[in-house]
Amino acid sequence: MAQYLSLADLGRVQSVSSVFLDAVTPRMMERAALALIRQEEDPSVAAGDLRTLRCHPAAQPWADSGFHAAACLASLHHAGRLPVAGRAGERVQHPVESRVRMLDLATRALTRDGRVIVWGQDVQSLLVAKYVVRAGQIMPLTLPDGFRTAAAIPRINSSKHFLRPPPDCWLLMNADRELHYYHTDSRQLVRLPMARSTTPHTVDLSRSGRFVAIATSNTAGPGETRLQCYDRERDQVSLDARISDANLFQISVADDGRLFVGSYTRGYAFSRDGDVTLYSFAGGNHALFRLSPDERFLMRSCSCIGEGDCNDIVLQDLGNGRETRLPRDIPPRTGQSGAMRPESIAFSLLNRLVAIAYEDGALQIFDLRQGAAGSAPVMARGNLPVTGVSLQPHTSFDGFDRVCTVFRQRIGREVTLAMHTMDL
Repeated sequence: MAQYLSLADLGRVQSVSSVFLDAVTPRMMERAALALIRQEEDPSVAAGDLRTLRCHPAAQPWADSGFHAAACLASLHHAGRLPVAGRAGERVQHPVESRVRMLDLATRALTRDGRVIVWGQDVQSLLVAKYVVRAGQIMPLTLPDGFRTAAAIPRINSSKHFLRPPPDCWLLMNADRELHYYHTDSRQLVRLPMARSTTPHTVDLSRSGRFVAIATSNTAGPGETRLQCYDRERDQVSLDARISDANLFQISVADDGRLFVGSYTRGYAFSRDGDVTLYSFAGGNHALFRLSPDERFLMRSCSCIGEGDCNDIVLQDLGNGRETRLPRDIPPRTGQSGAMRPESIAFSLLNRLVAIAYEDGALQIFDLRQGAAGSAPVMARGNLPVTGVSLQPHTSFDGFDRVCTVFRQRIGREVTLAMHTMDL
């Protein structure tokens, strides 16, 4: 049975006939659950990778019995069963770290695993440095001397809860504006054979670190942007194109070499052969046209012709072409009608749940496996405290049933880093 029946099949067989209660064993459920997780997340996921996953309290007995994959799917089931009229539990921790005074969030162009990078100042030493925030803890980020992170202008940050996070790779620049690839674990630092430029760059690195994409404005004439994609594995430029659009400010590259770049009102999707598909949308300064962290979805602003500024997001599954709309249904806060745009988007394990934090502090959790007519329903809502400063929220999942949002908060005269937690 375990070879031919899916996890859903096993559940149905067990529910309709008591004869199979002993045949459909927890061990068979575990094997089927692990197969589904590998299919959705990563074929290399092992049972040991699931042991540290924090489960929903109702699914804890599965984990205590050693069936961590079944506990994982049970957590997903329970997290999606919030009462329609109910609210998730919310709490705010501030400051996240009292020894560090938060100055500004410096999120990367693509935050793959939910970390937040901030500029901060140590209260005792008064030294300013970059810090990494993860699960409420903050630690200094050490880069090679003389190097800084390459320029990027992400209007909307994104993150994903991975069972196996991708390699921790960075794109760095030295004082001569030469682009380098840096791996934090191995300390490998390699100069990339891409031309130096005195103009700002918008860059991205594919999930595995194989492809490097870069956009350079005003290279050959006014109103033009040059796009380059470099394949580190083959040591060659796989794409070199120019676009008559000087407003490109977001770029993302997939592990198969496809390139996605967006401006304020249009997106460009390049195939590996250089063919381009155009997308039009109504996004303005907060337009979204990026790959999701695991490169499964193309996230883009929707087209709202005749409806003014649109605050909804469209997820296009690059595997099957299916489009799902994530509509904002929370009205603006008093006096903030112009601050309803999305600021941060996060995906849960198995891409089941999606969390979006908005400019005015609103927070919505969507369930991608439910709903109809191409629109995902909102399963939970929350609110970040409005502090009179730019919140710059950065949202991420911790397991299936917890959503953490790091944001800026004013306490007295100081701006510090706070974290909002929602338990589903």
